[in-house]
Formats: sequence, structure tokens, C-alpha cells
Amino acid sequence: MNNWIKMPIEWEETGDLNYFLREMNRNNACKKMYHAHIFIYNVENEEQLMLQWKDINSRVAVYIQSKVEALIERSNFYICFFIKQEISLKIQNEIEEDTFCAKKYIFYDKKMKLEDKCFEIEKKIFSIKVDSNKKNITKLKEIQLQNFRAYKSRNQIMLCDTDGKPASFIAIYAKNGVGKTSIFDGVEFALTGEVGRFKEIKDKEEGAIYRNRENSNKRAYVDLILENNKNIIRNVANVRSGSNDIVRNRLSKEVQILVGKSEDIQKWEQIILPHDKIDNFISAKSGVDQYEEWMKSTNLKNEYKANFENSHNRMSTVKKEIDEIDKKLESYKRKLEELEKQKVQVELWIDLINQYNQNNEENKIEFQNGILGKKDYDDIINISSQYIRQNKELFKNVDEKIRTAGKVLNKTVEYYNNCIKRIPQHRKEILEIESKIEKRKRYDDLQEKINQNIEEFKKNEENLLPINKIIDYGLDEVVNEKDNFILREKEIEKYRNLIELRKDEKKELDEKIELIKNQIILKEFNVNDEQQKKELFTKINKWNNYPEKRKKLQDELTKSLTNEQEKNRFIKNNTSFLEQLKTFYIPKTINELNIEKIIGVEEYFDSDIFNELKSLKKSYENTLKEIRIYQEKNKIVEKNQKELEKLVVQGREYLNKHQDICKCPLCHTDFPNWEKLFQSVNSVQENGQELVRFKMEKLGNRIKEIQKEYDELFVKYIKHIENLEERIKFDLQKQEREKQEIIKHKNDVLINQKEMIKTEEEMKYYLIQENIELSGTANEIMEKWINAQYNKLEILQKSKDKYEKKKDELEKEEDRLNKDKQRQEEVIKNIPLYNNILFLKEKSAEYDLKKDFDNLMQLKKELNYQKEQNISFVEKLNIQKEETISFLNNKRKEEVNLLNSDIDIKKEIDIFNPFTEENVQGCLNKWKSKNENINNNIELLSKILEENGVREYFKEYKKLKDNIYIQSKSRIIKEKNKKQTEKLFNESKEILKEKLAEYFSQTIISEIFQKINPHQTMKNIKYELNFNDQEKPELYIRVSELDEIENKDSYRPEWFFSSAQLNMVAFSSFFSRALQAKDLSINTIFIDDPIGHFDDLNILGFADLLRSVLEAYDCQIVIATHDDKVFNVLERKLSNEYYNSKFIRLPEDCVVLKERM
Repeated sequence: MNNWIKMPIEWEETGDLNYFLREMNRNNACKKMYHAHIFIYNVENEEQLMLQWKDINSRVAVYIQSKVEALIERSNFYICFFIKQEISLKIQNEIEEDTFCAKKYIFYDKKMKLEDKCFEIEKKIFSIKVDSNKKNITKLKEIQLQNFRAYKSRNQIMLCDTDGKPASFIAIYAKNGVGKTSIFDGVEFALTGEVGRFKEIKDKEEGAIYRNRENSNKRAYVDLILENNKNIIRNVANVRSGSNDIVRNRLSKEVQILVGKSEDIQKWEQIILPHDKIDNFISAKSGVDQYEEWMKSTNLKNEYKANFENSHNRMSTVKKEIDEIDKKLESYKRKLEELEKQKVQVELWIDLINQYNQNNEENKIEFQNGILGKKDYDDIINISSQYIRQNKELFKNVDEKIRTAGKVLNKTVEYYNNCIKRIPQHRKEILEIESKIEKRKRYDDLQEKINQNIEEFKKNEENLLPINKIIDYGLDEVVNEKDNFILREKEIEKYRNLIELRKDEKKELDEKIELIKNQIILKEFNVNDEQQKKELFTKINKWNNYPEKRKKLQDELTKSLTNEQEKNRFIKNNTSFLEQLKTFYIPKTINELNIEKIIGVEEYFDSDIFNELKSLKKSYENTLKEIRIYQEKNKIVEKNQKELEKLVVQGREYLNKHQDICKCPLCHTDFPNWEKLFQSVNSVQENGQELVRFKMEKLGNRIKEIQKEYDELFVKYIKHIENLEERIKFDLQKQEREKQEIIKHKNDVLINQKEMIKTEEEMKYYLIQENIELSGTANEIMEKWINAQYNKLEILQKSKDKYEKKKDELEKEEDRLNKDKQRQEEVIKNIPLYNNILFLKEKSAEYDLKKDFDNLMQLKKELNYQKEQNISFVEKLNIQKEETISFLNNKRKEEVNLLNSDIDIKKEIDIFNPFTEENVQGCLNKWKSKNENINNNIELLSKILEENGVREYFKEYKKLKDNIYIQSKSRIIKEKNKKQTEKLFNESKEILKEKLAEYFSQTIISEIFQKINPHQTMKNIKYELNFNDQEKPELYIRVSELDEIENKDSYRPEWFFSSAQLNMVAFSSFFSRALQAKDLSINTIFIDDPIGHFDDLNILGFADLLRSVLEAYDCQIVIATHDDKVFNVLERKLSNEYYNSKFIRLPEDCVVLKERM
């Protein structure tokens, strides 16, 4: 408390009032020392407070505040009432909401010493606990926006103070819709690559979003320039077809080092506080979203968050598992009760097994009475199935024997003996048939050879036929005609191909000859046509005149360009003057007017206005001097007034005691009666007070008159500026019109020049096409052209003769081809000769017709001999034609079947030994008895297998018992786990809450909220961690009363607070987080219009809060507001005369930035 100075109070009857000055020069943000004025007044109860607070307030205003010259000190008066008893909320609000003279606070006196009370005030108003141990204190010194959002072209927002250093506090004022939010959008875009409030329209809107729509095709970027001269620059992506420009562009390596990787961009959200985020934070965002957002913005180790979430997941899992176990146990017990009702079926099943075992001593079903296991039951079922299969197989075998015995008795024993005797006879018949089959096969082979011999003979006769025809016609003649025929074919093919190839050539020759004929006719016409020669001569003359025309047009163009440049210079100079005129202004109040600053810029003023300003400013300064002189004299008057007051008091006391006196005891003036005398004495004090008020009012009225005159002069100045602007704009419009006329004339000249060049080129092309040599006079050129025409005519005639000669040669070759074709057709019409030629053409060159004829005749003799031999062999076999292979095979098959049937009969009776009728009957009776017993066993075993319910009973009973045991044991283990996981969850929850409180400093949130003071009772803010029904972690902000009692009731602010109060809760949360942000490359906090709903007291508290932060923490704060009152309060309480601050007003056209330095 070394910066607190106790001051004396200059008026009497002060009561328990203490007056302190607090030195306001802490930290680098404060450039010049000034004082805050603090008054501590102690009262006993509510009644005393109500009687005295207004009087204290008035005395402070009259006796102290009115004598303080510095505006910033007059803006920092604080009256603190310490009361020993609680008072009503209504009275507390009435006092604390009074804005006259000073900001007022009510404290409850807990038997505190004066020093403790000063400490409480320091804590409440001036100090704030902020972790200032940050490695980085780099600040911004400039923001550049080019074609970004509301800003066209390149705009610079300078963030330096009057000393050229980055300001610690920057306030930006602008009306809504002017462009202040675009500045903050630009900062967010540069740091994160996106603007959060546009995420939802990324896939919905088309066109320019980040880019200025009027300059959407030009380069757009945001550049943040740091005090260490490093840049954070990010370009805006081009507008994509059918989409927009919401794309995060890649950064250079240097910028990426400053900004961080794309996955870390959430960290910048800590220091960027857009108004929409503040407005929507508590009411619009869910607890899950708040948890995720706040966790991303911390640098807490992941293990804290992971432990908290994992421990809850484990605890939740264990609880669910226990609930699931309880449900299963209840279900198993209920099923077990229902199962006991089905035990009758089991008893019937056991009786069936006992019946079976009584009839079968050897193949018994072994089991023990009681509850069978699944394996025991399955063993019984398996052995029963096995016994059924065995009995069925046995039954089948015995039944087969019974049928055989019945069959034997039915056919008689004699029948079976006869069948056995026929077996050897069948075997003999089969051997005879097989011999006949072999003989028949040899016969069929010989017959096939005879048929083949006949076919070969026919083929040989066919081969001899054409040879005989050639021999009959004359072999030499046919050979000679064949050779000539082949030779003519080759000639025809050769000439046909040649003519085909020259077909196009002949056509082309015809076209060329026709073309040359036409050209000869045209040339003869051109040489003899006098009218055409005259027109050509005219065109040649026109061509020779083009150079002179070009020069004339070029001179006109040069003159137009010179005039246009002169107009541009005039427009540029006047436009520049007009822009400068917009940036210059005089302040609205005369106390802000500085005559020295406007000397040198008289060109903006009317001479009368300038002289009146100087005169009025001088009068204003003289009046202020009079006020200061009077204030010095007033101190003496006040001192004399006190003495006079004492005398008056004594005079009243004297007159009250001596009411018979009518003469003044002070001045000895006589009065008609005692009442007049007493009235006169009282008026002495009143007259002295009236004199003070009169003088103060007179001086105040003079100041108001001067300000009124200044207001009129200000209006006159504005009107003068507007007239000057109108005159300049009129001149600009006139010059622009003249410039457009010059441009139009220039464009006409350019068009004429272009048309003349085109015409000249066309003329040149025409003359060149006509093979006219463009040199010399027109007559010389014409004479050359005529001679050239005669030469061309001669060349054309020679070309025509050449092409006609070549055409005659082609026609002769066609005649030769036609003669060869005619001879070939004559040969083809002679059919016998043509067929003989074709036969020889198909043969090779080495073919010997005579040799071929001799071979064929020899083959004919051999074939006749083979045929006779085979016919002789067939006759010797003596085969019956009807006994074919198929017939013999069928006969053999019948004998084999008879043999197999007798053998099968023999096998059937092998089971009877001896094979007598008596023995067969005895066996039949024994086998029938045995099958009856087998059938009974199968029936019992089948019933045992059909009792499926028994198996299910044993299976379900065992399963339920096992499950109940397993689940009961598991529940005991899970209960232990549940206690452990609950303990771990509570521990991890507390650790995370502690770490969050450490990181975001829960104390700072409450301090910020208390300094703004938006609610009468709810003063504290804290976090609450929990999980929702979907098992997702949530973070909620809760508020409570300012009470040291632990576990005090807290409330969700969105349930009870107004929108303005919710706004302040959200701002406190975000601002505290921004103050605690770590590991960022810049130490700047950006706040966009956070105080739209503040009242006057909240605004003052907010200003005090910002001042406390700047004193406690070396950082940079950039804030924007649309409220002129807020801007003025901040400008007054954080004046750039005393603080490292800067105040900027954005113009409504969002182009030129006006600054207050």
C-alpha cells in the first residue's frame, strides 16, 4: 500500500471520513502519473447511511472534485461506505447506482482496521491477480487488410501510440455495419486460416465471402505486423467456380512457426473474443461443446483429460455391468422356478429306460438316478440310438430269412432241386453262341472291304474322265491355248491396275486442261478489257496516297493523348486535395481545439472562420484563467466564510439568549424588532453562499456561451467544407466530361486509323494477288502488269498442249486392254476347251498328264483283282444272314440271365442245412418269435429318444445353476471394482478441476465479474464438470453468492440471468481465459463489441477492470465498440496522455481511418 497517501479534509463535521490519494503509475502501460481519489466513510447502520451519504457525496463534489483540474483524476473519484450492519438490497442499489461525482461502493465492516479497508478497496477496484510470468510479450503494431470483407484496396490500422511504440490499449469506435467486425475477422483469419462464424455457410453460399465483393478478382490478404518486425500474412483463396473462397491457404515456413500447425489453431480462439461468440456461449452452446472447446484451448497434459474421461467410462461400465448381472440373476432364478414344474416328464423317461433294461440283459442302458449332466444325457441318447440301429439291422436280416422260408415252402423243395440241375446245360449253350459271334465278325469285315474297293474304283474312273477328254481334243492344242490364256490374264491385270492408277491422273488432266482454257480466256479478256485496266490504275493511285493519310491520323492521335494527360493531372491533383479535405477535421468541443495544429492548413478554411476560431479559442483560454484565479481566491473566501459562520453561530446564540435586543452585536446597526435582526443575521451566511454560486454560475455560463459560439462556428466550418467539396466535385465532373470527349475523339481517330490500315492491307493483298510489283509510278506499274499478263498467257498455252499429249497416251493403253479382254471372252465361250484349260491350270508346272494316265489305268486293274478275292472269301464262310451280331448277343444274354437266376436260387437255400421241408418250417417259426422281441426293443428305445424335453430339462437346469454361480461370483468382484472406479473418478475429477482452475484461474473470472458488477447478489463464477445421459463429458458455468461458506448453492446463469447479465458472465469467462493464454507468438487480446448491454455503472466498472489488467499485466488489448458513450468513457479513463493507449474512430465509408493520438 505504498502508493496510498492519506490526505487532510478541508471542511469540518466530516464524521468518520478518510481521504486517500492512490498513485496511478504502475507497469509500462502508464506513461504519466496521476491520482485516484478515494474516500472511506464509516457508518453504524442503514439509517445513518441514508441520512449522510448524499451530504458526503455533495461535499466531495464541491470541496474537492471541483478543484481538481485533470479530467482523468475527476473521472477517478470513489466513495466507499463501510457499514457494520446489513442493509436492504434496494438501498444498496440506490447508492451504488448513483453516478453523480464518484463511483460508490458499500462494504460490510467486519471489525477491520483502516489499513485492512484500504486493502479491500485495492482488491475490489484496482488490483487483479494475473499470471504475468509469460515468456512472450510481443505486441502488434499494425494490421493491414487488402480487399478483405468490408475493406476495399489496402487499408492500414496503426496500433502504435504517440511515441511510435505498440499501444497497450487500443479502442476502436464505429457504428454497426461500418467495418469494425471485419478487422477482427481479419485477425482471426490471419491466425487460424478461417472465420468461425462463417463455418456454417461454407458449403451453402457461392461467391466471395472473405474477399471484398467489389474487388473479388483482385489479390486479398491480411497482414499482422509485430513489434519485432515479423509478419503473419495470409492470402485469401480465389473464388472457386460454383463455390466460394472459404479455404485455408498454406503458409510460408516462417509464418507457420509463428502461427502453428493447422491442428493447433484452436489455441488462438483464447485471445479472440468476437461478440457473437460471447453472446451465444452460455445460452446457445451445450455443456458438451463447452467442454470440448475449453479443453482444446488449454495446454493441460492430455493425461488429465484422459484420466477424467477414462475413469468415468470405467466407472460407468462397471455400474452397467453390475446392473446387467442383477438382471441376469433375476432372470435365471425365475427360469429355474419354472423348470421345476416340468419334472414329471423326466420321471416317465426313467421308467422307459428301466423297462428296456429288464428285457435286455446283455445290452443294458447304464445310468444313475438324479440330475444328469449334458454329457451323461448325451451318452444315454447315443447308446439308445446305437441299439436302435443294431435292432433294426437284426430285424431286417431275420425278416429276410422269414420271407425266404415262406417262399421255399410256397414253391416246394422239388422246384428248387430242378433249378440246380439246369445250371450245366445253360453254360454249354453260352459257349456255342460266342463261337457264332466270332465267325459273324469276320464276315462283316470282308463285306466292308468289298464296299471300300467299289468306292475307290468309282473315284479312279472320275480322275480318268478329264484326262480322256484332253486326249480326245488334242493334248498339244490344249497346252498351247492354256499358256496363251494365262499370258493374256497377266497382261489384262497389269493394264487394268495401271489404268486404275491413272484414272485419277486422267481426271486431273481433264480438270487442268479445262482450268487452263478458262484462264487463257480470262487473261485474253483482262488484256483487252479497257474498263478493268482503268479501275486497276485507280487502285494503284489510291495505294500511293496511303502514307500521307497515315501521318495525318497519327498527328491527331498524339494531340488527343496530350490533352488527356493534362486532364488526368488536373483530376488527380483535385481528387488528392478532396481526400485530404476528408481526413482533416476540427474537434466538436472547443477544449479539444489546438490552434497550433491548424496553422499551416489555412487552405481548408475561410479566412473569417480561421480568425474567429483563433479569437474564440483565446477568449476560452482567458475565461479558464479567470476560473483558476477565482478558485484561488475562493479558498480565501471559504476560509473567511468559516470564520464568518462561527461569528454568525455565536450571534444567533447571543440573540436567542437576549431577545429583547434590536441592535446588531457585530455591526451595531439598529433594527425595528428582534425578528428582523435575527433574520438579517441568518442571511449573512446565505448571502455568502449565494455569492459563491453566482460567481461559479457566471463563469460556467460564459464557458457555455463560448461553446455555443464554437458550435455555431463548427457548423459554419462544416458548411464551408461541404461547399468547398461541392465546388471541387463540380470542377472534377466538368473536367471528367471534357476528358471523356477527348477520349471519344481519340477512340474515333484510333478506329479510323485501324480501318485505314485494314483497307491498306486489303489493297496490298489484292495487288500482290494480281502479281503487281508495287514500285515506281502508276503508269510504270501498269505497263509492267500488262507485259506480265502476255507472258502468263503464253505459259498457259504451253501447259495446255503438254497435258493434252499426256491424255492421248493414256487412251492408247486403254485400247490395248480392251483387245485382250475380247480374246479371253472368245476362249471362255468354247466350253470344252475352257474346261480343259481350267483342269491344266489347277495342276503344277511339273504335272505329267501321260504318266498320270498310266498310273490310273494300273490302279483300275489292281482294284478289280482285290474285289474278286474278297467275294470268294465271303462265300466260303457260309453265314446265315439273319444271325446278325445283335441277334446272337441277345440270345447269349437270355442264356446268361437263366444261368444267374438258377445260381441265385441255389444261394437262397444255403441257409437251410439240411435242405428239407421239416427244417425249413422249424426255422420259420423260430425267426418270427425273435422279430417280435426286436420290435418291442425298438419301440422302447424310440420313446426314449423322442423325449426331447428331458434333455432340455437337464441342459437348462445345469446351465441355470452354473450361470447363477458364475454371475454371483462376478458380482462380488464387480462391487469391489465399482468402489475402486468411483474413488479413481472422483480423484481424477478433482485433479482436472484443480488444473482447470489453475489454468483459467477461476479466481480471475470471479474478480472480472465482480468488477463489472452486473448482479446484486451473484458475484462468484465457477466451473462444474459432469457427464450427460449419453455418457459425454460436459462443462457448465455456475454462479453463486459472494460467501465464504463452502458448498454454497450455485445456479446455472442462463436459468435466472437477463441477456445482458449472461453477456457479462460469458465475457468474464472468455476474458479470464484470454489473460491466462500461454505459448502464443503474440500477447494481444482482441475483444469485439462485448458490452452492448452495459449500463453506466457497468461501463465504469468495465473501464476500471481494463485499467487494472493494464497495471498488473504487460499485454496489449484491442477492443471495438459501437457505443459512443463507452468509447468516450474509455478515452477519458484510459487517456493517451497518461496511458500507452490509442483511440480510433472508423468513418462510415470504411475507407479512411481517423485517429485520436
